[in-house]
Amino acid sequence: MSADKTIGRVTNTEQQQAETYRYWHSLSVGERLSAVWEVSQAAYAFAAAFKGNSTNDSQRSERAITRVQRSRDKSGREQDILDVKKLRDAVPGDPEA
Repeated sequence: MSADKTIGRVTNTEQQQAETYRYWHSLSVGERLSAVWEVSQAAYAFAAAFKGNSTNDSQRSERAITRVQRSRDKSGREQDILDVKKLRDAVPGDPEA
């Protein structure tokens, strides 16, 4: 995903917030997730460079990303606890499992 490079002058912060909201909601969920992923990678690279660490992916430990989809009829703290237990069971070698 490449960012739109349009430059505009903003004189009203409420107008800016509304335009930002409209822009992000005009994108598909996949495009929004891709944007978040790109920003996350940039943030990790910046933090590594700031600390003087290598940003070479082959030298870093693997990170796993898991998506949990809840049923619509359950929510709240009890469901959060169940979801965390499921995630721990799914990760091999987790010391807290």
